[in-house]
Amino acid sequence: MGSQRRLILVAGALSLATLMPMGYSNAYPNTAFETFKSFFNESMVNRRTEMDSSTFTWIWSAYLNVWFPGFLVGTLVAPKITDHFGRKKALALSNVLCLVATVISLLSLPFMCPELLIVGRIASAIASSIGMSSLILFLQEVAPTAIRGRISSYPAFCLTLTTLLGIICGLPVVLGENLFVLIGLPVIPSLCALLFLAPCPETPKFLLINRKDKDKANKSIVFFQGKDINIEKVLEAISAESQDEVGSQKTSLGEIWRTPYLRQALLIGTVALLLQVSTGIQPIVFLSNEFFIRAGLSKFAAEIGTVAMMVLMAIATFISMQLVDRCGRRPLILGCGAASVACLVAFTVFEVLQKTLPWASYGCLVALLAFSVTFSLGLGSVPWFIAAEMAPQRHRALIQSVALTVRSLVASSVGFVTLPMYDAINSLSFIPLLIIPSIIFLVFLYKKMPETKGQEVHTTVTKLSMITQTPTAVSKLEVKF
Repeated sequence: MGSQRRLILVAGALSLATLMPMGYSNAYPNTAFETFKSFFNESMVNRRTEMDSSTFTWIWSAYLNVWFPGFLVGTLVAPKITDHFGRKKALALSNVLCLVATVISLLSLPFMCPELLIVGRIASAIASSIGMSSLILFLQEVAPTAIRGRISSYPAFCLTLTTLLGIICGLPVVLGENLFVLIGLPVIPSLCALLFLAPCPETPKFLLINRKDKDKANKSIVFFQGKDINIEKVLEAISAESQDEVGSQKTSLGEIWRTPYLRQALLIGTVALLLQVSTGIQPIVFLSNEFFIRAGLSKFAAEIGTVAMMVLMAIATFISMQLVDRCGRRPLILGCGAASVACLVAFTVFEVLQKTLPWASYGCLVALLAFSVTFSLGLGSVPWFIAAEMAPQRHRALIQSVALTVRSLVASSVGFVTLPMYDAINSLSFIPLLIIPSIIFLVFLYKKMPETKGQEVHTTVTKLSMITQTPTAVSKLEVKF
């Protein structure tokens, strides 16, 4: 454990600092809803414009969901940045952009300009996307195989912690009525992330495969995994993966789609992320307070329920980190995915019943609390890194980028229409928006997804090739570290 202590500390600190703006900024609008509504209304009054309830619903939905187009832009540029400049510099860039985005958002307050708030949110989404993409690659490439799943789960765990922080800070009794402090808080972790990155070297895989620098790769291995590690075995494992890089240093979407095992990795990684989205985690994080109130709970009970959800998500994600390298990726995604869909069905049923049976309001509360646990145990962490875990180095960044791009497009569409559809038909909107698509994605993953626990990339590629019944050019050498 001693040789892994630095790696665990570095992974945790970088994940928490880099992803804090992403989790925090997507959570505080939930509980600070009334303060934001007052800000939007006051801004419109200053312009001598009236805003009715329906107009505000669409504006608020737009404000929340501009995150996804911004995240999409970030995923499109992330592969070029991470492959050209390296994982470390990409992480640094994402944190600098987060600082800029926070400043833009803060400027909206004295100028009473909601448009700047929206621009800042888009900029923050671009920065967070680059940060998430580069962080996943960074952690995948510095972690030993034996604990790769646990290390790769740090981003999801830190997202749940920072989401919980955002929910709490958004409460009126905390920072919910002080938008300047509430919005400006991410400046601190962004600066901390830059400090944490300063002493860290680039990942050994990037240095050896992309830069052909064995000496720096050696030093990177020692920094992240300690002096007791067998460096030669680690280098052999990286070299085994790099056999697929010979003859071509660039990849393309066309090559990935024409190569059956790469196409399979892309489809599985994309569908896993779509399952994460289709279970409705984003609308629930954005709107759980509103869902609880409309289900008949008091404002106080709704706020307590929302905080309890985030606490359970943090606890369940921590447990998931301990399970992912023991139980495997496939059981967690399929089992927890099915349980999450069952919770959505239960919420829908109880929400319909509460119109005639008042006690059913608490059934809605229990259903979403159970959802927060089942989702976080499997879908909260594994889909983020499963695409990168199945792809060779040369194709990893692009495959992950495409999967995240599709996720952003779908999340944007689902998020934008959720509140208006909920206004129209309440929880019945969950059936076409969330429940049916989730079942389809679960069936696909049940049939196609291999287990990747404790395996090097070339072993996983062999499994994918067996599924697609095609030979691969990946080296048969398998060395675990």
